[in-house]
Amino acid sequence: MLFHKGQVYFLTDQQMRLLKEIKALPLDQHGKKYLQFDSSDRDKLASCLTIFGQMGTVLAPERLQIKSFAPSFYFDREEDNRIRLEIQFDYGNRQVSSRQELEELPFSSDADLEERIFQVCLAAGFEADFQSWRQALKAESVYHFFHEIIPVFEKLGNVDLSDKLEELYNLASPQVQIASKGGLLEIQFDFQDIAQEEIDQAMQALVTNQDFYIDASNQVYFFDEETKKIRQNLQELGQLELKDGALQARKPLAYSLAHLFEGRDRVSFSQEFQNLAHDLTHPEDFPRQATQVKADLRDYQEKGIGWLQMLHHYGFGGILADDMGLGKTLQTIAFLTSQVTKESRVLILAPSGLIYNWADEFQKFAPQLDVAVVHGLKASREEILAESHQIYVTSYATFRQDSDLYQGMAFDFLFLDEAQVMKNAQTKIAQTLRQFVVPSVFCSIRDSY
Repeated sequence: MLFHKGQVYFLTDQQMRLLKEIKALPLDQHGKKYLQFDSSDRDKLASCLTIFGQMGTVLAPERLQIKSFAPSFYFDREEDNRIRLEIQFDYGNRQVSSRQELEELPFSSDADLEERIFQVCLAAGFEADFQSWRQALKAESVYHFFHEIIPVFEKLGNVDLSDKLEELYNLASPQVQIASKGGLLEIQFDFQDIAQEEIDQAMQALVTNQDFYIDASNQVYFFDEETKKIRQNLQELGQLELKDGALQARKPLAYSLAHLFEGRDRVSFSQEFQNLAHDLTHPEDFPRQATQVKADLRDYQEKGIGWLQMLHHYGFGGILADDMGLGKTLQTIAFLTSQVTKESRVLILAPSGLIYNWADEFQKFAPQLDVAVVHGLKASREEILAESHQIYVTSYATFRQDSDLYQGMAFDFLFLDEAQVMKNAQTKIAQTLRQFVVPSVFCSIRDSY
């Protein structure tokens, strides 16, 4: 609070501090408080006038009137690879590009803005001046310079980069090809500017979430935003492995990949992959193979058989999940008649009460197939397994007891009937089956599971 000439004034904390400083100033010969500034501090004094204005009316010459400016920055690369920075202040009808020109202004410049600009210069490795240089960029510093330092200057004003400096910024914008190869999908990034022998290292940098790759000659390649977006999309799918310069994924991801990258200009699909993606979503279009069963198949059974054939063609397994009585066994038998040869070997596991039902169904619908039920005493089972049959049918319990014998045999197909027995991964039969490797595995369950 201030009492002056009969008036009470309530002051802010800042006004109180300023008043205290003013009281401490010396008096001139006329009894007035005075504060001396060097001429080089003109802009600092001008910036203080707004503070004095909080205490009362301020009278000042034009040279102390503050005028702001728009800064611009020009970056260039010298022959010795040092980086040169040139700064210009634009006051509208006047431009300044040196300390001398700044001091010759007929008005005061914005000292706070000047201070921010030159502090940024110092932090970036330059000097606090209108023209200065910083050391050449090391390869590992190029990304930081373009993505961390330059944006700070862009927030202050207009930034221009010379062509020679931009030569350091190589943008990698690879085309991506997705193909079906063998039992896997292959995702290939075509880095045209990176040497072939370095593709593995470039891909390693990409998949480990780095934003750039430095080649053997210290050239820096920046992954563009679209490439990083594709990388993120692939990582969200998961289960990818880098091998021989390409990402590999399981074939079941074909459906997701096709939809994820549909319409993306940078991503192309091989014809085989396109066929795979289409058939997974339109299995009814897959060409049916002839079956040899003594039965009139219903439409839904024909579709189920065609679906199994399509899955097997692409190396997938599958699950038939119809209600009881809708012919899952018949569909399986019909499918096998379109696939097995004399040399084929098939193993069917079923609950004990169903193994002879399977034998009866084979005899009824496909008597041309050689089917053996593996049951009874161990010696009898060993004898049957030692014989050469196309199809073996046994129970889950018996299979677990004879797992060592089955491990020594090679099968082309494995069918698990009433496979809900596998829903508990901790059971012994589930653990045994996980160690039993067969190229094609199919299951049938009741859809209530």
